[in-house]
Amino acid sequence: MSDGAAISKHNIAQVALQKRIVTEMRQENETRAKELDKIRDERDKELKKIERDYKVQISQDKSEHQQRIDKLRGAMARQLAEESSRFEKSLAQVREAHASQIEELRDSNEQEVQRTHEGHKEYMENARLKFKEEQAKLKV
Repeated sequence: MSDGAAISKHNIAQVALQKRIVTEMRQENETRAKELDKIRDERDKELKKIERDYKVQISQDKSEHQQRIDKLRGAMARQLAEESSRFEKSLAQVREAHASQIEELRDSNEQEVQRTHEGHKEYMENARLKFKEEQAKLKV
């Protein structure tokens, strides 16, 4: 074999080797791209699952908080009703006591007016009698 044929064979072998390397590189790139896509898909699925779990947890927390708020509102409404009832009873008692005191004062004032009137009447009767006695003394 001549040098030219050896070089040609060598060139053919080198071109074949380069083609094989290029083919292997493409296959490796495709394999890596598929793995990368697979990893991205898995990551996206995991992110979606985390996001979904987060939303569920938020919803549950909101629900729990809403239940607590509703429970507190109910308790506050009951307490307000009890306090209002107690206030109304207390107010009714105060009004009743006030009315009773006013009635007592009226009775007391009426009695005082009656006593004063009787006292004046008695004084006037005594004065009239005294006047008649004096008048009778003067006539004699």
